[in-house]
Amino acid sequence: MGSERGMTLLEVVIGLTIVGMALAAGTAALASVVDHPARVDAVTGEVVSATTARRTLIGWLAGAKLRPEGGGPSFTGLDGTFDDRPDDELTFLTDADTPLGPGGETIVRLFVDRDEETATRGLTAEFREWRGARSTVVEIDSAVTELDIIYSTRIVAGHETLPSWVSSTLLPQGIEVRLSGVDSLPVAPLLALPIRVPLGVLQ
Repeated sequence: MGSERGMTLLEVVIGLTIVGMALAAGTAALASVVDHPARVDAVTGEVVSATTARRTLIGWLAGAKLRPEGGGPSFTGLDGTFDDRPDDELTFLTDADTPLGPGGETIVRLFVDRDEETATRGLTAEFREWRGARSTVVEIDSAVTELDIIYSTRIVAGHETLPSWVSSTLLPQGIEVRLSGVDSLPVAPLLALPIRVPLGVLQ
């Protein structure tokens, strides 16, 4: 009969080390699997939020109108800076759906809100009924710190784009909105892409 031999202390230590490494790897893999849905949900939420913001802005801008015959508001795009960063502002009349409700005509003001006493931050939209008293303010994206708007035209000799536009009788042919934030809190990549909207035929 062959002699029986027990495990040496060295073999026990090696075996326990291998088992410990396997358990550690398994725990890390399990943590990754558990954490993965949370990361997916966060990214999905960011994409949905940015997509909604883009579509909303495009809708309001595409509905831009002028009503010179009724004394309507001007299309007013002001070129500004804040700490050497773009800080533009745009006010226009739209017939698109807004937080004040579908239909009707609403005056929209887009700007970056930096006032610490207000409830909104970043890219903000103010709404006022053109013929009415209702109004409201909506925060679009709190991460936005820079708003840069460019207006396209063919009516000014030597210029295809302008940094500002103010008129009660003529809309620009198109508009490009660029949004950005700071390095520590950048805007969502989808929202950082330029938003280009044609504004239809010259009026």
